[in-house]
Amino acid sequence: MIRTCIALIFLSVVFGFSDPVKAKLISYDLAWSGESFGNTAKATGYLTIDTDLIPNPGLYSNQHVVPDFIKDFGMTVTGATVGNGSFTFGDFRGFYWDTNGATLDLTKDLIGQPTSDAPWGTATNGVAGDFNMFPRDPNAPYGDLQFQILPAQDYNFENLMMLTKFTPSPVPEPGSLALFGLGAIGIGMVARYRKKTASSQT
Repeated sequence: MIRTCIALIFLSVVFGFSDPVKAKLISYDLAWSGESFGNTAKATGYLTIDTDLIPNPGLYSNQHVVPDFIKDFGMTVTGATVGNGSFTFGDFRGFYWDTNGATLDLTKDLIGQPTSDAPWGTATNGVAGDFNMFPRDPNAPYGDLQFQILPAQDYNFENLMMLTKFTPSPVPEPGSLALFGLGAIGIGMVARYRKKTASSQT
């Protein structure tokens, strides 16, 4: 029994960590704020990308096709005069991504990293790259200028928000999760085996 557990754990290590084709996913915590525009609108969100597929350096711009490098996305708008709510990946039909000629370090906070002009995420005139989205749901937020979003139906531009956070956190790989699960099962089986052995000896 113990040998079986050890063998299972060994196999999970071999097959879980040696696969070179496995996607390299990174998830980011996102935030937008209207403070610099004098309003109380805020938004928080998350984005998961495949770092092997994202153009870096590079540009992606398509209002009607979600790129293959974006694996998940969601956001929640609060404090706006219109358009508050939570929105999921399916509420968006396209994305905009631009490194402005730079190769960004995707394992670190992206805002402030150098590009060929202004630091990434710091300007709205096209000289610092861009990240933005195009909504499928008419109630979802949409991109205005670079790194700026507006809640739905904000026709007077009263709730403009600027991207203020683009911070990564690793996504657990399936192999790591499998290894953890097998390890937990193995520990339980060993404990049960020892308990059974001890009771049979008394």
